[in-house]
Amino acid sequence: MYSVLRTPYDDSNIVVVENPFKTHEEAWLFRNVLLKNPDIIGVAPKNDGSWSTMAKLNTDSTIQFHYETVDETYLPTLKIPLVLGRNFSKNFPSDSANSVLVNETFVKQAGWKNPIGQTVNFWYNNNKTYSVIGVVKDYHFQSLDKKIEPQLFTMKSDNSFGMVYIKIKPKTAASSLQAIQKSFKQLFPLSPYSYVFMNDKN
Repeated sequence: MYSVLRTPYDDSNIVVVENPFKTHEEAWLFRNVLLKNPDIIGVAPKNDGSWSTMAKLNTDSTIQFHYETVDETYLPTLKIPLVLGRNFSKNFPSDSANSVLVNETFVKQAGWKNPIGQTVNFWYNNNKTYSVIGVVKDYHFQSLDKKIEPQLFTMKSDNSFGMVYIKIKPKTAASSLQAIQKSFKQLFPLSPYSYVFMNDKN
């Protein structure tokens, strides 16, 4: 059905730091500071917790799904392959307002043979409609014993980032964790700091 996959999902050596960022710009500032450290090779913001909602398809049927707020760095940081279409991109400023990604399970449940260009309508939010620009390879975003469910990704600026995924070089945990905490405390001195390795999170 889809093109040949590229790199597999990889959540090793990823430190998860939670913080209720007031704006997307705060999360991006944290990322830019962290990436000055050569032992940190990727930083991706994401919403905190598990969001779930529903939307209307262009067939007027509805679908329920896990609702993820990310940016263009999320897929490459976790090495999540796209099997069709493209990722979010800074080259397309309208992505944050008009575009979404969906996973393979979403496509199957929607019954789409050609998912790129299909639309999802958040009818309860002023009938806001988004266009599908890419299909993400199914991966276990919950624990491995749970069935993979429909997933939709947005860059919507009104949605908050509540955590960042920080990819560090292997065997640099001690120094990288120290650097991450130092940067966090400098930028957000009034916020409590905590972290967990992603492999221990689920």
